[in-house]
Amino acid sequence: MRLLPLIAAVALSVGPFVLPGSVLAASWSVQIKNFAFNPATTNVSAGDTVTWVNLDPTAHRVHWTGNQFPDSADLQQSQAYAVTFTVPGAYGYICGIHPQMQGVVNVQRTVATPTPTVPPRTSAPPPTASPTPSPTPSPSESPTPSPTSSPTAAATVSASPSPSPTQSASATPLASPAVQTNTFIGVALIAVGMSILVGALWWRFGRA
Repeated sequence: MRLLPLIAAVALSVGPFVLPGSVLAASWSVQIKNFAFNPATTNVSAGDTVTWVNLDPTAHRVHWTGNQFPDSADLQQSQAYAVTFTVPGAYGYICGIHPQMQGVVNVQRTVATPTPTVPPRTSAPPPTASPTPSPTPSPSESPTPSPTSSPTAAATVSASPSPSPTQSASATPLASPAVQTNTFIGVALIAVGMSILVGALWWRFGRA
């Protein structure tokens, strides 16, 4: 009897993997407490497992009114009892020791969800490049000729010839005798210098 809770726990953990079908099974729990099943009505799907756990200090026994399953043993406090439902329907039960305790398990048909089919991926045609419209040349504005100013005849101002000043002819004074003497001496000195220079050049280069 002490191994029953361990067996129930193993059944709860292994049950979803051993049930056939594409839908995973679920686990449900019913507590036996204060001389009542809680919840009194349990709605499950085919393939699910329901476990009864006694939390009262008094022993209880799960008895099926339709004899669909064997009765549980007398469950002491903290002991459990598990049943897996595979056929849809309503399963009523009571406590075999306390008949006033009643409950029901409603098993619904499991509807397998079809696996969505991924449509084959089709390669999209390459996008067609739209023709690029050629740019329309904008009309060029013809330059507006700037107004040409008509040549204005420049007024010719004839200037009256101004009379050129008439220089009065002044008589050139004649050189004084002293000035004439100095001029003669300068010319003579220049002639002597030139003679000395010519002689020196002849002496230097003429003898060679």
